[in-house]
Amino acid sequence: MSRLGDAATRPKQVDCLIQATGDNDTDLREWETTAAVTWAVHGQEPIDPRDVVRAIREDFKLRHEEVTVSCHFPEAFLIKFKHSHHCTEALQKGKATVSCVEVFFTKCRSLCDVEGAALLFRVRLYLNGVPMHTWRADIAERLISSNCTLEAIDTNLDQPKETKTINLWAWTVNPSSIPKCASLTFTD
Repeated sequence: MSRLGDAATRPKQVDCLIQATGDNDTDLREWETTAAVTWAVHGQEPIDPRDVVRAIREDFKLRHEEVTVSCHFPEAFLIKFKHSHHCTEALQKGKATVSCVEVFFTKCRSLCDVEGAALLFRVRLYLNGVPMHTWRADIAERLISSNCTLEAIDTNLDQPKETKTINLWAWTVNPSSIPKCASLTFTD
């Protein structure tokens, strides 16, 4: 008999749609031009982010605030430069070496494990049965987020003229995948 939380009782995968925005695109461009990851690190074990950041700062003559290093999966470390020209220089050189630490790095590809989807269908949704104390944009977005991404809410959530439905516009890959009913569960 399976217990609650057993791997056999849990879904294999769920999809999470995130609408591309100007802010997302700006952040993506900034990360792609200022971040690198390690593909190899050699030195005395164990090596932590302080050793890596020290090697990069000394090798490239960078100030404290110009580079940060953190542990990163699946690579060992994520290296974030303040300026894109420092990242470019580091990637061209390919490694940083100081005393007994040698760090090899390559370009960070932040979207390597995600998929792109064309949200070709704009849909009109009416959410009914949503309790008044939860009439908020973030709740509406969570209710539709498994198959849609929110574009706009037509209903005035603060002072509605009628309280039967929350009317909104959303984008989806496939209108047929939108469930007819979504459960809203409150926790204590």
